[in-house]
Amino acid sequence: QHQPNPPLFAAFVACQDITPEMGPTLFLPGTHLPTTQRAKFDEMETRNEMIAEYPTPKVATLKAGDLAIFDMRCLHVGQANQPEKGASRVLFNLTFRNPVADQPIGYDGSIRSHYFEQFNLAGMQAELERGREKGDEFVDVA
Repeated sequence: QHQPNPPLFAAFVACQDITPEMGPTLFLPGTHLPTTQRAKFDEMETRNEMIAEYPTPKVATLKAGDLAIFDMRCLHVGQANQPEKGASRVLFNLTFRNPVADQPIGYDGSIRSHYFEQFNLAGMQAELERGREKGDEFVDVA
């Protein structure tokens, strides 16, 4: 089915094992299409019910280094972190779009504007090393 707006693709790279207790991302396949079911999701009163009753959800329990690639129009939600065995999830999030596409898509990207063009790989590696030296709990997973 042709859609007038070019898609935005996202990639979540797991920086650690993501267990069910950590509240992994839940994807609702097929919801990237402009259907009446998709339109209902935007109504807050029906959103939670729709997620709970969706017939074929996919849960992204991932191993460190695994990659989940998806169309950002696909409905997805982080689940609750469980009190027992739960922990913060660390994901590296990338988005991709056709560079010549100029239509608005309702998503400005995942980099906060004050960080844009501020980081490179060498800088991130140096920051990770500083964190290791300080005993930062999240550094060992990156």
